[in-house]
Amino acid sequence: MKKTVLLTTITSLLLLLASASLASEDASKLIAEGNRLWSENKVEDAEVSFKKAIEADPDSPEAYGRLGALLMVQNRGDDAIAAYQEAITRDSENAKYFAALQYCLPAQGISCDGKGDGRTRNRT
Repeated sequence: MKKTVLLTTITSLLLLLASASLASEDASKLIAEGNRLWSENKVEDAEVSFKKAIEADPDSPEAYGRLGALLMVQNRGDDAIAAYQEAITRDSENAKYFAALQYCLPAQGISCDGKGDGRTRNRT
């Protein structure tokens, strides 16, 4: 009886790990597709690919980071800021996400010292 419970638990854990690995692999493929589409100047399609990557693996900081970069070059700063914040939430050790966020803030009239152009932002 104990062996059956143990075997069932181990099998469940292995299936869970396998599905997480597949989600990450799917997200990587979608990110690569998004990068390719972006390089072909198909930015709307690239955005869709990055968003699908996020759906496939909601914990992927790279998917959020690539989406943020794409949104920033489209002058969609508020959306880019949100995407970079999500990337940072998932990978707080990656300096490139902080640097990108710092670049976005002044473009949106928000300085890193909190002064900006006088517009107020309530970000949580």
